[in-house]
Amino acid sequence: MRLRRTIPLMAMVASLFECTACGPYSLRPWIGKKDAIREQKLMGSWVGVDENKKVFRIRFIPTTGGSYKVKLFNPGEKSALLNATLGRIGDAYYLDYVIRDDPKQGNGSCCSCMHQLAQLEIGQDKLSIRLLDAGKLEAVLNKPGTKGIEFVKVKQGEDWLKWNDLLIVSQTKEMQNFLLTDSRDSDIWDDPIELTRRR
Repeated sequence: MRLRRTIPLMAMVASLFECTACGPYSLRPWIGKKDAIREQKLMGSWVGVDENKKVFRIRFIPTTGGSYKVKLFNPGEKSALLNATLGRIGDAYYLDYVIRDDPKQGNGSCCSCMHQLAQLEIGQDKLSIRLLDAGKLEAVLNKPGTKGIEFVKVKQGEDWLKWNDLLIVSQTKEMQNFLLTDSRDSDIWDDPIELTRRR
């Protein structure tokens, strides 16, 4: 299954953009096309060191319509591709991304139509990435009085979502409102992944 083949690369970069276990999926994008922005400081290559002291590299390549192609490199592993859209909601940068289909491996996965989210802090030479944590997000959504966003629980082992049981079904506007309101006082993010610009 194509989804499984991305695991070695993602594990090497401290679960960065991992498609299999940590981040919840959404049926709809967190960042709509009309909200897409282009940030000059994000473009180019960034490097980091994982918990095993191995260097990995991420490259942001601008494409048409304000989107990015994101390429993940790890020595000795096959590179991975993401389609991503950057937006600013409130005072924070967010990156909506989907795992890009590999045409050489057919169309056996629906992963390429499911959205995930990361929060970015973009400096001139420093980049910090925090991924949505499914467990923390679900805890916030289940708090009494949280208007939040709607989600369904997918049974473990159910086809392509067998590693992830939180599926967000809200509209884009509702998800953005959640980021501006209920989520602001709650920690729904994983630990930051720190990168520096590659010269």
